[in-house]
Amino acid sequence: MKPLFRIVLTALLLAALSVLASAEALVALTVDDGPSPASETLLDGLRERGVPVTFFLCGYRIKEYPAVVRRMAEDGHELGVHGCSHAYFTTMPEPALRRELRETAGALAQLTGQEPRLVRPPGGLCNEKVLSVCADEGFCVVHWSVDPCDWDRAARDKTVSRVLAKAQDGDVILLHDLTETTVRNILRLVDALRARGFSFRTVSALAAERGVPLLPGKRYSSFPPQAIFPSSP
Repeated sequence: MKPLFRIVLTALLLAALSVLASAEALVALTVDDGPSPASETLLDGLRERGVPVTFFLCGYRIKEYPAVVRRMAEDGHELGVHGCSHAYFTTMPEPALRRELRETAGALAQLTGQEPRLVRPPGGLCNEKVLSVCADEGFCVVHWSVDPCDWDRAARDKTVSRVLAKAQDGDVILLHDLTETTVRNILRLVDALRARGFSFRTVSALAAERGVPLLPGKRYSSFPPQAIFPSSP
């Protein structure tokens, strides 16, 4: 190995190690099915901790709790579409699916001024029809990489342990805020993840930091760190 090449390679390796040593472990917390009265408790706790999340909201609940939605936006959280009725997108005719997306996005825009561009299909159910309609309507689909099943009463007390057992840099974590119990578990989880060295971003902020464009009609489930050196062809 020539001396100059060895020097350059060593410098590149040292730079790479420096980046790895200084890089934050990031996750995006996503909260589905709200808003609800319990959302206020969650917002209080997130504000105290300085933690942003991405809420995927249902249209019929937006109409019921408009003040909560406005507060979500005012507190700096990201708002996404979870449909109007929480019916499965895959079983809907295209015109009905378009109405679900447009009405929910329109309600959010009217209340907050935000133009939501993220969609989470109820149940995570998605197919080519859903992706095609989302592409036409300007939405990308966000799934998740960690699901503690906190919607299940029998599993709620295991929310923190299940996430900690799986959480990795770049994960998108699925949670729900419909009850005071699930909300308390979310806040406990925030504290536990922070103690493990994780920091928090909205979905869009995490994607941007990882250099991943969120494109209409595409689906995403996590945003891990990019490889420092490209793979050989």
